[in-house]
Amino acid sequence: MSRLVVGLIWLLHWLPLGALARVGSGFGWLLYWVVLPRRKIALTNLRLCFPELPEAERRALAREHFALAGRSLVERGLAWFAPAERIRRLVRIEGEARLRQLVD
Repeated sequence: MSRLVVGLIWLLHWLPLGALARVGSGFGWLLYWVVLPRRKIALTNLRLCFPELPEAERRALAREHFALAGRSLVERGLAWFAPAERIRRLVRIEGEARLRQLVD
């Protein structure tokens, strides 16, 4: 199963970043509805941490969390498989000189 997931992530990493983001968010939305135990845990944690929020807002936060988690998982394929040049085009480093001082 894990090889299948890694293979799918490899295939998806070829997509443009915008499409990859939409696929990942959709995957997270699917997980929200399919993985009931995780959804219950997320909603319980949100209820305990934010008792003042209405239930609808906590559910919206949980859905957003799952969408972002799905997006994060799918976009990881870029870090794992994309050529360095593509990553350079997508990433901007602020304070690069300081970073180089720390690394060297």
